[in-house]
Amino acid sequence: MNSIPNEQTSQTATGAIAFAVGAAMAAGQPAWPERETPSYTVVQIAPSYSQFSEQVMTKSKQPSHIDFARDVAAIYASVSERQERLGAEYEAAIFDDLDGLYEA
Repeated sequence: MNSIPNEQTSQTATGAIAFAVGAAMAAGQPAWPERETPSYTVVQIAPSYSQFSEQVMTKSKQPSHIDFARDVAAIYASVSERQERLGAEYEAAIFDDLDGLYEA
């Protein structure tokens, strides 16, 4: 009735993997196969034309901080142009209790 189980538990399997990795690291670098040399090579001196890369190059030449400042100024001008007066009743109510607006 004495039998030796021939099964590996997950604990044993993990230990075996760790041992195998450690042994491989101790053995040094593996000998990788050399790269095959291609049968032909193409030397391209000048890049080919690409509309996308052309757009990227022209955008990268422009200073972005100037664009950002221009865009912010355009947003501010647009908002200020569309403002309307509320009317005498609303302005009186707002300015009567102006400090109360900031308390809440």
